[in-house]
Amino acid sequence: MWVATAIASEPVAKVIIGCVVNGAYISSDGYRISPRYQDGREVDLRSFEGREVTIDGFLLPGDHFIVKKAPRDSGLCQAK
Repeated sequence: MWVATAIASEPVAKVIIGCVVNGAYISSDGYRISPRYQDGREVDLRSFEGREVTIDGFLLPGDHFIVKKAPRDSGLCQAK
């Protein structure tokens, strides 16, 4: 019997650019992302409210994101 690995569930290295709106991190393509540290603690992005933020890390199923580097302020969010 042959069993394949579920590659879709592997973490994917990614840089996400998004805005902090009402305390939530919303990616530039409209997904609500939950950035967390490797130990599972949520990244507190409240100080970035209304700002565009760039985060390097690993995307996991369920739009969870493990940060690799500190979030970077990229300026004011652009109105859509």
